[in-house]
Amino acid sequence: MSTDPDPPGDAASTLRTAPDATPEQRAARGRAARRGESFDRALTGFGEKYADRNELDHRALVDAVRAGRLPAARDV
Repeated sequence: MSTDPDPPGDAASTLRTAPDATPEQRAARGRAARRGESFDRALTGFGEKYADRNELDHRALVDAVRAGRLPAARDV
């Protein structure tokens, strides 16, 4: 395990080194990323929840089209 708080390639270091970020913004992003749960885990958790919700929404859309509750065009 690395002792570097922000190993190269992690989301926090990517945000802090954004080319348009000022030094103050980089520092603030670094502090925020190190608070509580790690930024990477939080971002991963959000992505997983978003993907799960997207799957449910898509399933509901397909079901509605198949049941005739929602018109849809094919091969357009």
